[in-house]
Amino acid sequence: MKSEKIKKFKCVKGYFIMKKGMGKAILGMAIVGVILISISSYYGSPSETHYYYHKWALIFVSTNDFPSEQNVDAFPAQGLQAYYILKKHGYLDDNIMFALWHDDDDYISIYGNHNDLLGPPPQIGGPDEAPEIDFDENTLPPGVSNWNDLLHYCIDRIASHAGTNDDVIIYIVNHGGYDSVTGKALFGFEDGSSLPENAFDSWIDSIHCRKLTVLVDTCYSGDFIDAPVDPGFDSGIDDETNRILVSSAGDCMAFSYAEANGSWAGSLFFHPFFEALDEGMSIKDAYEYACSFIPYGHTENVTALQDPQLVDKTGESNVYTFLDPLFAWVDDDYDATTPGWQLDHFNNLKDAIDAVAPHGRIYVHDGMYDGDIVIDKPMVIEGIAMPKIQTSGDGIFIKASDVELINLTIDAKDNGIILQNVNNVSIKQCNVSNASLGIYSVNSINCSIENTSIYKNGKGIYLSNSSNFIIRHSIILNNVYFGIEMSHASKNNLIENCNIMDNGIYGLYIIQDSTGNKIWHNNFINNTAHDSCNNDFNSAYEDIRGNYWSDYEGVDEKHGESQNMTGKDGIGDTPYTLGGGGQDAYPLVHPITDPPSFVWVNKKFNHIYNDHFSCIQDAIESVTNGGGCFVFPGVYKEDVVIKKKLLLIGYDNKNTFVEGNESYALHIKNAVELRGFGIRNTWSDAGVYVEGNDSVISDCDVYNNYYGIVINATNVTIENNSIHGNTFIGIVAKSNSTNIRNCNITENNKGILLHNASNVVIEKCIISNNSVTGIEMKNSLDVETYCNTIKNNFYGMYVDNSSSQICLNNFINNFIHARDYGSNVFDNGNVGNYWDDYNGIDANHDGIGDTPYKIDNDSIDYKPLIRKTGLPIAYFHYEPNNNITTNDIIQFHDDSIDLDGTITAWLWNFGDGKI
Repeated sequence: MKSEKIKKFKCVKGYFIMKKGMGKAILGMAIVGVILISISSYYGSPSETHYYYHKWALIFVSTNDFPSEQNVDAFPAQGLQAYYILKKHGYLDDNIMFALWHDDDDYISIYGNHNDLLGPPPQIGGPDEAPEIDFDENTLPPGVSNWNDLLHYCIDRIASHAGTNDDVIIYIVNHGGYDSVTGKALFGFEDGSSLPENAFDSWIDSIHCRKLTVLVDTCYSGDFIDAPVDPGFDSGIDDETNRILVSSAGDCMAFSYAEANGSWAGSLFFHPFFEALDEGMSIKDAYEYACSFIPYGHTENVTALQDPQLVDKTGESNVYTFLDPLFAWVDDDYDATTPGWQLDHFNNLKDAIDAVAPHGRIYVHDGMYDGDIVIDKPMVIEGIAMPKIQTSGDGIFIKASDVELINLTIDAKDNGIILQNVNNVSIKQCNVSNASLGIYSVNSINCSIENTSIYKNGKGIYLSNSSNFIIRHSIILNNVYFGIEMSHASKNNLIENCNIMDNGIYGLYIIQDSTGNKIWHNNFINNTAHDSCNNDFNSAYEDIRGNYWSDYEGVDEKHGESQNMTGKDGIGDTPYTLGGGGQDAYPLVHPITDPPSFVWVNKKFNHIYNDHFSCIQDAIESVTNGGGCFVFPGVYKEDVVIKKKLLLIGYDNKNTFVEGNESYALHIKNAVELRGFGIRNTWSDAGVYVEGNDSVISDCDVYNNYYGIVINATNVTIENNSIHGNTFIGIVAKSNSTNIRNCNITENNKGILLHNASNVVIEKCIISNNSVTGIEMKNSLDVETYCNTIKNNFYGMYVDNSSSQICLNNFINNFIHARDYGSNVFDNGNVGNYWDDYNGIDANHDGIGDTPYKIDNDSIDYKPLIRKTGLPIAYFHYEPNNNITTNDIIQFHDDSIDLDGTITAWLWNFGDGKI
């Protein structure tokens, strides 16, 4: 049926017209053909079937009177009114067959102020969707050549779906007539053909159902249904005992109303009839209401002229309606004076559940309500201000699938909520307490428990032979035995992002072949877990779905899948072992909080957890001040601004990249420890701009930026970084107390620039192959530069108006080793620097050249080193030193020198196998 839906169609014009000023409706015999079929059937749940209504509908509009009249659409409007009321009361488009013969003005209005081809008018409401029309005057199903055959085709489709426990509604509207020769009433079609009553009866005889309601909206429709007004030439629709028959007329003409720019359009009888059904009236009450409505704008007694008929062979039309209320309201203060009392307003849940339509919604106001509630059809029950259901027995027993409970408080003694043999049940934002079993599910599948608090029960949640559950964002607290138990082959359930705390024996207990379960990203606080079925407590490393265990004693010093790479990642370095043999391979070392104290970034994350992000900036905005952030491999093209104290760690600098978008790749405005990133491709600005005091940047690869790192903050440490290939300067320091150590600064235009800086230490760096200067100082004070290798630059060092101490450095193969235009000292009083073009000697073997090294006209290194720093200067002698025999005792005297203190041990190998 779905394949036959016509999504695009032209609209229809009016058929019965009341011109302005005429004072009465024009009599007509054409009436829009509408067939509505509601079918109630059984729907299977995992092992037991529960009854609920499965409704079908056919709407059949098969005439096109007055095609030239603009916005005059009585019959199409009547068809749309029926369609939208059915949709409002839960009918699905897949279960509605809608045939609409229409004109071409693309406008139909039921109430005169809304194009109902675009969606329902506000006077009806329901799903805000355009109608799905299956057939129009240009579209018929395969094998069907005319609309007479189409009606037969639709009824056959209904008969093929309806069962003996189903309710079927047929509503037909079109031209009607009477054959005085045969005595049969006729249903007409736009092409002039007609359908006699006995043929229609034979068609619907194929429908075997519980109740069949036939609504006929034509002239002489009373004859068509064999009402008492029928002259009796031949029987009409047989008097089957399961049928309720309603006609808009007797043995006479019928009326509809339409007016260009009028306030409403439709059948004079069935328009108010459907409005009454929409308000919750029974068929008989709706019939009587519509009869009283018929003299619309007329002076004569149109009721007497039209003479609607009701034939009820069930005896239930006074209480029966095929439209149960889709919405109901419950308040323990409601009574018989409340509007809608016992229709859609009730003072207890049981009556509301009985009354509401399948897939309906019940709103429960604040108050106290009895328990022992049974839900046996699909619906939503939503509390307003957390109403309380209190009982000494069971709170709510759910026997139907497709049920949703929201915002309810349940205080029961036996079981709080029972799910038995059901599918697709959802429990949200509820509180369940003081029961033997808080939530008990047996033989159920595909259900969920979310944002719910389950506390002070014997067992919080008990799943028995229940699978594919989602338990998420819930608090399972202070239950006597277990917070959650899964047993009897409860498989493939997901427990995530829950707080499981202070439960008596175990927070989680899994036994009896309950496999394939995922327990991800939960807090286990003051209780642990037992798993004898080898379930998944962590997923893959890069998913970060391990759990927090308050009694975990491991540390976080490593990262990586094998936890063997230096640096924290928020995960314990060793697994957490559970009772029963289960294991969490990647336990979290920080509790899961909101806001989070530690967050993770991965391009593939979809934000299902509040500490998982796909971009770095979002993670930083969410984490607490002083928290941590670990970033997995990927290219993150974003301008990251860090305004809080933070530990920001990348997986490694060869696979985890931050690229500036329009500004700095990383703008640090607070005390930040940054490590493990590749920072690149910020061609017009700095890769890292530091304005946050007490920051540390380490283990980063900073390249292909305009500036590598710019420092404009106090007490900043730059260590163990590779800073290369930046188009202007590798590191710029413009403040005091900067430490640059163990960095490789190569192939920039300038390696390091100190400008108006003070108290700077540059140590143990390799500064090489920079186009202009290795180290440049301008207007900087108290700079210490030692133990660096400065090589292959044009200027190894260029100092202008600055004061520094420069010692224990290696100056190698620079075009100009140094230029000093300031007051700098190139030794510390004991040692100076190694210069590869020094030609002096060391006659006294102290590792220092005997003559000074002239740097330029004004600067001298008075203590030049003979060898590169980091290498020992090995001198030793032995006695006697000649005429030695095998009996002589040799004494060695070690005169080796360690000028920079880098040697940790002295080992001598004499070739005798001993050291």
